[in-house]
Amino acid sequence: METNNQHEFGNCFVQIMDYVVRHYTGNCLPENVLFAAGSGMLCSFGKKFVDNTSYPYIIGFAGKGYFERASKNLNIRTSLEREPVNAEEAAGKILEYVKNKHIICFQMHENDIGEHPAFKVQRNKNNILNKNFHHVIPVGLDLDKKQIVVWVSASPSSFVCTLPIDMVVQSWLHSVEVFPGSSFFWEGADNSNTQDFSQLEYLKEVSNEILNNHSLPERCFSWFTPSCFGLNAMWQFANELPLWMHNVNSEEAVYRKAFSELVALKADIGYCLTQIHYTVQHVYDNTKNPILSELPDAFLKIAEEWGVISNLFFKASFLESPTLLILRISERIKKNHDQLEKTLVLLNKL
Repeated sequence: METNNQHEFGNCFVQIMDYVVRHYTGNCLPENVLFAAGSGMLCSFGKKFVDNTSYPYIIGFAGKGYFERASKNLNIRTSLEREPVNAEEAAGKILEYVKNKHIICFQMHENDIGEHPAFKVQRNKNNILNKNFHHVIPVGLDLDKKQIVVWVSASPSSFVCTLPIDMVVQSWLHSVEVFPGSSFFWEGADNSNTQDFSQLEYLKEVSNEILNNHSLPERCFSWFTPSCFGLNAMWQFANELPLWMHNVNSEEAVYRKAFSELVALKADIGYCLTQIHYTVQHVYDNTKNPILSELPDAFLKIAEEWGVISNLFFKASFLESPTLLILRISERIKKNHDQLEKTLVLLNKL
C-alpha cells in the first residue's frame, strides 16, 4: 500500500478520501470534488466545558456520514465491519486488511502515541497542528519486530511512521471507547469506476450528478433548518459571544483558551465555504448556468471574512480587556450570516 505520498488537504476526512480513491483507482480528484462528493458542509453551534465553566463554540465541517456519502458517490465499496472489542480482535482486523491491501481507518490519540520517537519526529517535521485524535490507516506490517507502519492524516500534510503493534491496538481501542462508530472500512472500487478522474468531462459529470441529486444543496440547506445548526448556529454564536464575555470576564484563562481554539474557524468554516466556492465555480465553468455566475465570488468573499474573524480572535487573546473587540466580532459574524443567507437562497434556485 502507498507509503510515500503526502496529501496536503485542508481537512483530514477529505485527505483520507483522497487516499482511498488513489489506492483503489489510481486516480486523483481535486479537493473540492472530494469535498462535494461527501457533501461535507455543515455548521453547528454548541458549548465547550472547561472545569466549572463553558464557552460558546461553532464548527463547520460535518465528518459524520462523510465517508459513506463520498464512497457511494465515487463508487468505492465500503464494508460493514463492526469495531473491535479487544486487543486480539483489533490486531486481527489490522492484519487482515493490510494483507488484503484494503483500507481500514481509525483514530489514535496524541496521548497514546505522542511521545513515541518515530511519531514525535514526524509530527515536528511536518508542523502538525492537531494534537488530539489523528485518523490513521495501517499500510504495512513487520511481524518479526511487532511493528505497524501507519499513514497519518494530518494538517498541513500527511506522513508515515512505524509504531509498535501493541501501542496502535490500544490506541484504537481507546478511540472506539471515546468515539464509538468512528472506524471505517473499505474493500474496493466498482467496475464502473475506471474512468480517468483527471479528465474534464468526467469532472463535469461528477459535479453535475452531485448537484442533480441535490446532495450538495441539501447539505448546504441544513444551514436553514435545525435550531443549533447552519445559519441559526451562526446567529446563536454571534449573540452568545457578548453575553459570555460579560459573564466570564474575570476568568482570564477560560476566554484565552476559547480564543486560541476559535482561531481555527479560518480552517474550519472558512474551509467549507472555500470548497463550495471552488465547486460552484467548477460547475459554472462547465454549465454556464447564469444563476451561478455571481455565486463563486460571493462564497469566496464569505469564506475570506471567516479568515478575518479568525485573526480577530487571535488578537483578542492578547488583550487585557477584549470585550469591545468581541462586540465587533459579533457584528461581523451577523453581517456574514446575512450575506451567506442571500447566497444560499440563490443556490437553492438550481
